[in-house]
Amino acid sequence: MTVIEEGMALEDLKIELLTDIAGDDGTDSMRGDISAKRKQFVEKLDLWKEQYDRHVGPLLEEAAAAVVVAVQDAVHASFPLAAPDVDDPADDDTGQATTTAGKRRHPPTPPPRPPLWHEIDAVRIDLPSSYDPRVQRHASMVSVVEVEKTLRQVQAKAALDEVRTHIITNEAFKIQKHNVSGQKATTRATNQIRKKQQAINEAASKYRRARRTLITLGMKREDRTYRELKPEDVRKFTLYSAQQQLGQSKETPSWIWESFSFVEEQQDEKYRDFFDDGTGLWLLPSDRLFDMFLSVAGSLVQIKCPEAALGRAGPLIGGRDATNGALLLALQEALEQEGRCGGPVGSAGRSGICSKVSAFAPVCRPELMMN
Repeated sequence: MTVIEEGMALEDLKIELLTDIAGDDGTDSMRGDISAKRKQFVEKLDLWKEQYDRHVGPLLEEAAAAVVVAVQDAVHASFPLAAPDVDDPADDDTGQATTTAGKRRHPPTPPPRPPLWHEIDAVRIDLPSSYDPRVQRHASMVSVVEVEKTLRQVQAKAALDEVRTHIITNEAFKIQKHNVSGQKATTRATNQIRKKQQAINEAASKYRRARRTLITLGMKREDRTYRELKPEDVRKFTLYSAQQQLGQSKETPSWIWESFSFVEEQQDEKYRDFFDDGTGLWLLPSDRLFDMFLSVAGSLVQIKCPEAALGRAGPLIGGRDATNGALLLALQEALEQEGRCGGPVGSAGRSGICSKVSAFAPVCRPELMMN
């Protein structure tokens, strides 16, 4: 692990510690966990600072001195660190700071924090992205800046994969909740959904922080790979077909679902079970969107068929070489047997059987969709 990676790991540990302190319930076990984590954080921070000063310190000093000479000492008070952030509503950690009618709408004011929270929050972990852009661009800093940029790209991608994975599992939990009875089981399912929503929010915040850092490292805000993640982007995969019913809202898929590679890359078996089991992801064709799905899903399209809905186990599978019409006819026949869906399959089997497709939701008429 490089000194840059270690610094980024310390950032994560700091955020984790701040979250624990803010959520301290006052119990002995919680206080003990916080104390142990704080001790670990301080020890790792001291070791990291020593290594960082040894490896990056000389490069930073050279770059800062060169910038001072070039601008004839006209630098801001924070130099060589970057100047304090201006009031910029774009892409904050929550994604909630937006502009309405010319005024900035701030997220709700957090509750008062204990002294320990402020103590940890004040700890600086200054990586190459923390420095003035002129320092970053100096020849002596180029290599370490590129290292951090690469690591932040990996971090952003991983965080976005977490967002998508947590959304899918959360939708699975919601469906499971409809199939349980009794107060204990319902409460347990509700807690699962609440915790998973918290995990979605945390992963989204991590993506936003990584993206913001990439911008300080020179990435354009308009970058098409690492886009701004707005609150309305963090939602389940939903498609509407060309046969949109009159009066229905037209909601295009969130940009986060333009790639499904994260499913294949997922190594955690507990998540793969959600992707692979019989209550999996329904994907029905809808003209242009079907082509888009084929292009990102690779050579194999898999339509999961819940046993309860189809009266049979196992998925229907078709590939680029298979006849899409035959695949759809088979699915339509199975659905019609259950009285779940109607309507003819269009030319070449490309028209949607149903009007709406959603991750981990039953395929049926729009008015019967599970929200």
